[in-house]
Order: sequence, then C-alpha cells, then structure tokens
Amino acid sequence: MGLGRRTAETRIDMLRDRVVAAFEAQAADSADSEIARAIACQSKKRIDKLAMV
Repeated sequence: MGLGRRTAETRIDMLRDRVVAAFEAQAADSADSEIARAIACQSKKRIDKLAMV
C-alpha cells in the first residue's frame, strides 16, 4: 500500500479502536448486549492478530 510501518500500525490501531467502539455502542443500545460485547472482543482479537503479520 506504500505506507511506512509506523503509519500502517497507527491506522490499524485506529481501525481496531473504531470497530470495537462501534460494537460496544451497539451493545449499549441492544437487548443482546452480551452477544454484541462478545463480537467486539472477537473482532479486536482478530484485528490484533492481523496486525502482528
């Protein structure tokens, strides 16, 4: 993509935080909040794993 490593890491961190925040916001508004929190947690783990590559 033509990005430096630091820039890519920063963008991945920002993306991860936004995804987790979106799922957590949905959980706050949802009757299925435990499911939404679990999805947020799993998404964060997957993004973190991708960032390690």
